Amino acid sequence: MSNRIGDKTGITSSLISIAAIFCDTGKQSAALTILGAAGSALKSSGTVLEKIDQILNEETVKKLQEKIKEEDYLKYYEAGERMTLDEAFQLVICN
Repeated sequence: MSNRIGDKTGITSSLISIAAIFCDTGKQSAALTILGAAGSALKSSGTVLEKIDQILNEETVKKLQEKIKEEDYLKYYEAGERMTLDEAFQLVICN
């Protein structure tokens, strides 16, 4: 796994792609939690996404904002921010 070798950009890019799929397949809460974890990893590592990943992230966030009530949105996103990347991947596996 990329996490073991420190490829934070690759990991977060993968998580954002998975979150987009989850968003489009009815798993909005998991998608939002995963985005929270990806966002936290980006902030803590100081890495920047490729432009295409930034666009996908923004589009997914917009869709989720339309589908999830604001208080639930914050709850799921903040739960993701508290996760490690390993925990985020466990969430992916469980869904």
